[in-house]
Amino acid sequence: MLVHKGATVYLVTNEPCPGLWFAEMCYAADLLDLSGGRRRADYEENYSAYCQKAQALLDAGQTIGNADVCRELGHKATWGHRYWGAFLRDFGDALEGERKVRWKDDFVGS
Repeated sequence: MLVHKGATVYLVTNEPCPGLWFAEMCYAADLLDLSGGRRRADYEENYSAYCQKAQALLDAGQTIGNADVCRELGHKATWGHRYWGAFLRDFGDALEGERKVRWKDDFVGS
């Protein structure tokens, strides 16, 4: 029940809802500014700490995944999922491996 009869209600889901014949499908970019402006300060701070810890583990010769970095930072194993993706994008050229990664042999000591 809506308190304000003229209110607009948005239903956001990642599953199709064919039963909602009156629904209009759109993408997040249709409603939100996803232009890539400056990220939130807490994201930047967390990502910086995440990168530093990941690099330290790699410099120590370890093969790492997201769960390893999260564990070292004292978080649940899935906490850094977004940071892991960004880390792989930012450092991917220097890494080898799929699920777990390590520095490429020619990168070690650089």
